[in-house]
Amino acid sequence: MIMKFFGLFLKLRYKVEVKGLKEIEKRGCEGVLFLPNHPALIDPIIISTLTFDKFRSRPVADHQQATRKGFKKIIGITKPITIPDPKKAGLKGREVIIDALETSVSELKKGNNMLVYPAGKMTFTGYEEIGGNCGVEYIVKRVPNARVVLVRTKGLWGSVFSRAYGKAPDVVSFLPTLFKALILNLIFFIPKRKVSVEFYEPTDFPKNGSRIEINRYLENYYENAFCPNTTYPYYFFQGQKPIVKPEPDYTEIEKTYDNISEEIKITVLNKLREFALTDKEDLEGNYDISKDLGIDSLSMILFLQWLDKEFGFNNDYDLDDIKTVNDCLLVASGNPDSK
Repeated sequence: MIMKFFGLFLKLRYKVEVKGLKEIEKRGCEGVLFLPNHPALIDPIIISTLTFDKFRSRPVADHQQATRKGFKKIIGITKPITIPDPKKAGLKGREVIIDALETSVSELKKGNNMLVYPAGKMTFTGYEEIGGNCGVEYIVKRVPNARVVLVRTKGLWGSVFSRAYGKAPDVVSFLPTLFKALILNLIFFIPKRKVSVEFYEPTDFPKNGSRIEINRYLENYYENAFCPNTTYPYYFFQGQKPIVKPEPDYTEIEKTYDNISEEIKITVLNKLREFALTDKEDLEGNYDISKDLGIDSLSMILFLQWLDKEFGFNNDYDLDDIKTVNDCLLVASGNPDSK
């Protein structure tokens, strides 16, 4: 009943087109692993309102997002399994993540349903980037008979709940604007954002493939969910026409790598090769740790622990900025910026 209420509330702002869900229901409502893309904070709630009545899926959710004000009570209905940011939580966080994956496996084996986000975070660019994440591979290899259903949400990139503004969404500060819009639009006349949610159960999903094969399959499917950075008016007197805005500018800080000793390079590169899933003998500095080397967040925790033990960290490092081979070399050299 509560979830239906939230579904009705969402209809005040969103015009959601649903594709493929009826076909999924006809094939049964047990043992389903839903794998959605994640364009905004609001899409888990939209998907939950669409599927909760028939499937009662438990989501695996980022702890910070699941406990946000305004979302905690709503998401709590679905009994989420929350996990921390792996880079910031360290070895303890790694254990929590593995426990969450094991719980997902256990639920699916019982015939229950799970909602797992392969990327593990909201998109920064509108395109889903899964990189070397191990979550989906971990689950499907342990529950090969689980039904895999891909969920592709389109139309939320540019929403205040997305990162299209170049930063994480601030739900609390947006609430006064929402209430004002509801009042001035007499509740029912607020312009509606068009959103499509497509459910698809592939017959060729590479369950027996490598982690890289599985993740590239997912990324290729989600790629068609991209839409431009689009905003919609909040007041009926502004019209109904959406506005396309420039994409967020994530300007990379220029870094130089001239002062890194040959000894550090050899030591770090050899360690990276131990964690890499791909056969890359010559590791280029611009190689992405996740995309190109297939190093997942759990392995990255162990690598960062090794870096700390071998070379030491200081408080100037932002672990989210350690994305490439060169970034790892800079950390080891003791200079996070090298501008």
